Amino acid sequence: MRPMMQKKILFSLVVAIALVACASAAPTQESLTEFALWLQANNVQSSANLGLFEGYGLAGVAREDVKEGDPIVKVPTSALVSLTEVRTKVFADFEDWTGNQLEPLMVWLILESGKESSPFKPYFGILPQEFPTHPIFWTAEELQELEGTGLVGAIASTKAALQASFEHISTKLVQPNPSVFKQEDFTFERYLWAYCVCVSRTWTVATEESRDLVLAPLADMLNHKPGADLLHYSEDGTHVVVTATEDYAKGEQLFASYGNKSNYDLLALYGFVLENNPHDSLQINFQLNPSNLVQSIVEPLLRVADPSYKRLFIYKNTLPVTLLRLFRLNVMDFSELEFVDRALRGQAVGLSNELRAFRAAISSLAGMLQAYPTTSEEDAAILARDDISENLRAAVTLRKGQKDVLRVNILAIGKLWESILVSGKLFGDVPV
Repeated sequence: MRPMMQKKILFSLVVAIALVACASAAPTQESLTEFALWLQANNVQSSANLGLFEGYGLAGVAREDVKEGDPIVKVPTSALVSLTEVRTKVFADFEDWTGNQLEPLMVWLILESGKESSPFKPYFGILPQEFPTHPIFWTAEELQELEGTGLVGAIASTKAALQASFEHISTKLVQPNPSVFKQEDFTFERYLWAYCVCVSRTWTVATEESRDLVLAPLADMLNHKPGADLLHYSEDGTHVVVTATEDYAKGEQLFASYGNKSNYDLLALYGFVLENNPHDSLQINFQLNPSNLVQSIVEPLLRVADPSYKRLFIYKNTLPVTLLRLFRLNVMDFSELEFVDRALRGQAVGLSNELRAFRAAISSLAGMLQAYPTTSEEDAAILARDDISENLRAAVTLRKGQKDVLRVNILAIGKLWESILVSGKLFGDVPV
C-alpha cells in the first residue's frame, strides 16, 4: 500500500501472469500465478490488473474503463483476515496480550506464514518481505533528517514498545508452546516485519454494531489517493468493497484512500509521503502553566470542555481557531475571567486579550519554525536534486511540509488581525 510514481509494465490478473525482469523484491512469476488462482478460488472480484511501478512494486491498474460508482475490488468476508477472529478463535486460550492491539495479528502472521499448508500461503507469497522505506528500518543517518518533525522520538518509542512486546509474547506464548511455534521463526526481525505488514496493509471496517481491523488481499495493493474511497462493507455485509470515486480509463492506476492522513502519519505508518498532501498537518502539544493562578482556574474548565486540548493539530487549509482559543485562555488575566465561558466557546474576550493571544500564537509558531535544522529554501534545493535517496526525499518532504503548515498559519493569524482592524469586530462577532 504505497504510492506509485511511474508505471513500468502491466500484469494481467488472471491465471497466467506475465512477469519480466524487475527488482528482486517483486513477487515471482510463480507466486503471482498462485495468488491469481487463490483470488479466483476465493471469489475475489476486481476491475484491476496488477501494474508494476518501477522502484515501488505492484498496484492496481484498470483492466477496462471504470466509471465512478463502480466497484474496484470486492473481497468476500470469508477471504479476510480479521483481528477479532484471530484473537477470539486462533488464540482463544491466550489473554495475556499487552496494550498493542496488533499483537494477535502480528503473531498470527509469523505463525501462519511459516506453514506450508496455510490456506493463505499464496497471499503471503506476494507480501513484501522487506520495508526499507519504513522509518522503523531507517539508518541513524537517515533518521537525523527527520529532526524537528517529531517522528524520531516516535519511531524510537515504537521500536522500544515492539521490543518489549516481542519479549513478552516470546516468554508468555511462544516458548510455552514449542509444538505450535518454531522458535527460530519467532525473531525480533520477523516481529518488525509483521508489524509493518499490519500497519501498512490493514483496514478498519465498521458496521453500526462493531469495528474490526482486517487484512483484505488484493484491496491492500491499491495505492493511496486523497478523495478516493475507503474500504467498507457492502450493503449486505458479505463483502468489503472499494468503489471508484472518479472515472478511470483502461490502463490507468486505480486508487483507494487510507484516510485523511498527514505526511507524518503516512510516513510513520506506510513509509511514504505525498508531495502535495491536502491533509498535511502539524501536531502541537499545548500545556497551561499550573503554577499560574489564572491558568490553574482556567485549566479544569478547559479540560471539561475539551479533554484532549493538550494535543491539537493545525492545517494548511483551515483557520487555526482551536489554537487561538487556547492562546486566549493562556494569556487571560484576572480581569478577564468573567469572560472565560466565551473564551471556551472559541469567541474573543476583548481587544487587549485578542492582541496578546495573536502575538503569543505567532511567536510560538515562529519559534517552532526556527527550531528546524534547515530552512524551507534549503529543503527545496535538496528536493530539486535527482540524485537523492527515496528515504531522504521522504524526510525532506515531511519537514518542508510541516514548515509550510507553520508559515501558512502565521500568515492566517496575521490576516485575521487585519480583518479585525477593518471590520471593527473580534472573532465571534464580539465588538471591539
